[in-house]
Amino acid sequence: MTNNVNLGTARVMMAAIRHTFNNDYKFQTLGAVAAVQDPAFNSIRSAINPIQADPTSRAWRNIGTRQVPILHVDVNYHPQGVGGTVLTERTRVDASPVEATAATTVTVKYDYHVEKHFKQDVRKELLEPRAQQFIQDYLRGKMTLDANLASAMANIGDKMYRDMEPWLFRPYNKYVLQQLIARIGKNKAYPAVVLPTAGAPLVEVNGYEVKGAATLPLINPREALMNTKTMNKFGGKGILIGGSIWMQWHRSMGYMTANNDGVDFAKVYNQLPWVFYYDEDIDTEYGQDQAIYIDPGAVAFEQVSAHDRRYTYLQAEDFEADNTSLGLAYFNIAQYNELEPGLQNIPSSLPFAMDLRVERKMDSNDLTTKIWKPSISAGNFIRPLGYHTSDTGNILNAVSGVFGFKMKTYTPA
Repeated sequence: MTNNVNLGTARVMMAAIRHTFNNDYKFQTLGAVAAVQDPAFNSIRSAINPIQADPTSRAWRNIGTRQVPILHVDVNYHPQGVGGTVLTERTRVDASPVEATAATTVTVKYDYHVEKHFKQDVRKELLEPRAQQFIQDYLRGKMTLDANLASAMANIGDKMYRDMEPWLFRPYNKYVLQQLIARIGKNKAYPAVVLPTAGAPLVEVNGYEVKGAATLPLINPREALMNTKTMNKFGGKGILIGGSIWMQWHRSMGYMTANNDGVDFAKVYNQLPWVFYYDEDIDTEYGQDQAIYIDPGAVAFEQVSAHDRRYTYLQAEDFEADNTSLGLAYFNIAQYNELEPGLQNIPSSLPFAMDLRVERKMDSNDLTTKIWKPSISAGNFIRPLGYHTSDTGNILNAVSGVFGFKMKTYTPA
């Protein structure tokens, strides 16, 4: 279906395909980003948010050879101490009383940064008013800019929207996964698992259950996830990030329950003691058929803006440069969620806030050129080892709240 809109330059007529749902841009399913934006993490995200943090714990500092200051936010915690000898009767003086200790400080560094520049040539922006309106209507709700930037958007806006995912959003999704993978800790429910390493064990589960304990060499996923939650003592629903086989297992579980019990998928998933997010990158970043299970109090990922005047290091005059405008941009990236098991918790769109710089210059023909420079800056808190207790003899000392699982396909002999 066409609507005869000219999206070419000058008056080169080109019919634009109407942006129906199935003809719209197909973006990667960014499950890791969606997972760490789950409401379960809201309270811990607010603790590292630069706006909500105590101003005395917030600072912009240079790191190593990096030329641009990096935002730092300090957070404190008190681990449980190590027990020892106790008095066995009422005594006036204890020779070794337990004393209060200073808090342990963790500095959250917002040192992740990714940006890409988009060139806007005036000769490629000669669109008819109807085409300009078509683009503006299409981007409404998908892309929002500060007023001083929006007026200059034109066709480059459509280009930025459709290309932002491979350049910025997918790298950020991989960053989230890589940070989580690097901080996987021990699992108190399965202390005997020591592979691939004792410090970051990978618990293997059987995704296809068979009858009879004698023929089931691996624990089933539901039992493993529930045991992990109980033994590692976290409340609320854990957050599970997995790839295609985990999505298929959730789908199969949903069909089985719906067929046998006559309930709908929403009810099935509402009753699960975890929330599942399907991610397309995890099989590559972590390993085929592997998943990450997160204690909702263990992780916080936040994006920050150097252009937010409430906490920026920039001065007022920096926002008034003759050839460059500084502002904020907000993107909503479509996600394919559908109403099917395995994609139940993926939102219909993911919000991203980012800095945007627009530089104006003249080309060799003295015609206007603009360079649009969107960027994402972010940081994270992942519970450090020793957070719960300083007792190295207690396995909770080595529990980070991020756990690894691998689903095996077991076919009985």
